[in-house]
Amino acid sequence: MVDKRPHVASWTLSGNESPNDPVTGFPVATDDVIISVPCRYHSTTGKQFNNELNQIVLQKGRIRFDNESEMPSVYKNIKVTDAGVVIFEGSVMEVYRGQLGCRCDV
Repeated sequence: MVDKRPHVASWTLSGNESPNDPVTGFPVATDDVIISVPCRYHSTTGKQFNNELNQIVLQKGRIRFDNESEMPSVYKNIKVTDAGVVIFEGSVMEVYRGQLGCRCDV
């Protein structure tokens, strides 16, 4: 069987951006939380983005997630690993959540 999500994306949520409780729907007050989600990263180019300093940066790749996965926010620093080896580290520039899958352009 083919592994559709062979990589792992991880990012840190500060205490004020904690995930929501699945039962109540309210944010859970915690310290910094490291989120790790299975994903697929591939290098791609073609887009230009403005970063938080309003400078133009070029797209380096795309990260695909399952639809029910946690997603990082725009400008969040993210690290993608493959069997413990870092294959990408940088900022998220665009987030898209569709019906069947999600993606982040980095």
